[in-house]
Amino acid sequence: MHGLLLLFPIFYFVKRIFVAFGIVCSLLFYVIVFTAPAEASNLVNHFVNGRTYLSYSPSNVVPSGSKVFIFMHGSGGTAEESAANSGFNSLADVQGFVMVYPQGSGSSADWNGGGCCGSAVTDQVDDVGFISNVISEVKNAYSTDKVYVLGYSSGGIMAYRVGCELSSMVKGVGVQSGSLTLDSCENSNHVPLIHIHGNEDVIVPMAGGSGPDLYDFKSMSESLALFSAGGALVKPLIVDGADHSWRASSPETLVNFFD
Repeated sequence: MHGLLLLFPIFYFVKRIFVAFGIVCSLLFYVIVFTAPAEASNLVNHFVNGRTYLSYSPSNVVPSGSKVFIFMHGSGGTAEESAANSGFNSLADVQGFVMVYPQGSGSSADWNGGGCCGSAVTDQVDDVGFISNVISEVKNAYSTDKVYVLGYSSGGIMAYRVGCELSSMVKGVGVQSGSLTLDSCENSNHVPLIHIHGNEDVIVPMAGGSGPDLYDFKSMSESLALFSAGGALVKPLIVDGADHSWRASSPETLVNFFD
């Protein structure tokens, strides 16, 4: 009996630990399930012909007839990182449009913009076909023809190509730190384009020439001249002192150009 009395405080202590553990687990469950950001539930993964893309629809968006912006990340980036860090989703929450983030191909997650970049070019990946499929899907999903393509770095190079070769499917093009790597640009529907570039960019030099990958880029002015040859509206926006980095102000600048 004396031994049981000695063990009683131990049993009581262990019981308290289990009770406390249960309370902690319950609180964690509440935090995870009920206080998770609303954004997570609005981000959807899609598959099309072996490729993937994400879509983000704010809770306040009107499903039918919405503007849809397709943003293509730079080399080595991901759709997930773009959705989390680019700044477009928070702007979409305010302005009520839909964001779409396609995923580049290969280990370097690149795009075949015509002459650049990476294995997407050497393997002749059909990124024009992929983006065409994405555009068709989102047009059907949101009953809209107001689709715009945006891109950063190699994603900007791809956005240029989409504007040249798929101008009948989009309403406009927005680029930061990219270049046109095609030798010609049809742009038969004369879609408008805005191009943001830092004059201290050494990755895709604004004045043209070789970056670290030794690709000989066209200058910003050459790219715009080719894109607008048929009469399309183009807007250059030079950022003094800026390098190749993604700019926090770019989402609003790109999106608002198409108001």
